[in-house]
Amino acid sequence: MDNILVGIGNLIRKDDAIGCYIADEFEKVEKKMMFEEWKIISAETVPENYTSVMRKLNPKLIVLVDSAEMNIRPGEFRIINKQMMEKLHLTTHAMPLSFLMTYLEEFCEKVLLIGVQPKELGDGEEMTEEVKQYVPEIIKQI
Repeated sequence: MDNILVGIGNLIRKDDAIGCYIADEFEKVEKKMMFEEWKIISAETVPENYTSVMRKLNPKLIVLVDSAEMNIRPGEFRIINKQMMEKLHLTTHAMPLSFLMTYLEEFCEKVLLIGVQPKELGDGEEMTEEVKQYVPEIIKQI
């Protein structure tokens, strides 16, 4: 596989689940279109647990998707570089995403992080409609 999409998020913290939701929806679109050019990983809150799988696939591109507090409208998204990560509030993970990205860059030509602005991060399994409405556009951009 030349491309890997990694969805990151906590499935029981409302909009924090956006990365995993996008990974699942992207996989449905890819199967429907019969592309199957991507390895899809729904890593939840532990993307570092999938690094050996990613390394074995020797991809050219890894796209990470996670919620990120960027003070923009809920659902809007940006590509976040490692320098920007220090200024933004990213969801909590066992390993900082900047460390993960640095590790992935050791064997992958290009690693991107797409941050999606959440509306609500409280307890609950339902994402807000404001965030969900941006999913087709995010998938299109990927």
